[in-house]
Amino acid sequence: MHKMCLSELLDSQLKRRSASNVASNTDNASSSKLSEFIGEQEAQIKKLNEDFSKQVEDLQKLYEGYMKDKEAAEAALKGQGLGLAKAVRKSLEAKTDEL
Repeated sequence: MHKMCLSELLDSQLKRRSASNVASNTDNASSSKLSEFIGEQEAQIKKLNEDFSKQVEDLQKLYEGYMKDKEAAEAALKGQGLGLAKAVRKSLEAKTDEL
């Protein structure tokens, strides 16, 4: 078996520490990059959700506007005698049934 001299022992320990430090720095860099990546992704998701909510609000306002327009158009049509015409038709149908 080969005996290690002091310089070989120190050299071996230095190599191990260097490898450990490199791994540690790599882990810290990787952790930092992962944290940065996660932060960026979460920010993008938050923006998507905010944009979606804004679009839903805009659609709701648009829907409400269309609904008011439709109701106004229906009221206008009914005001032009639709109700009276239906009543006359019903009356005529009743007279036809009596004959």
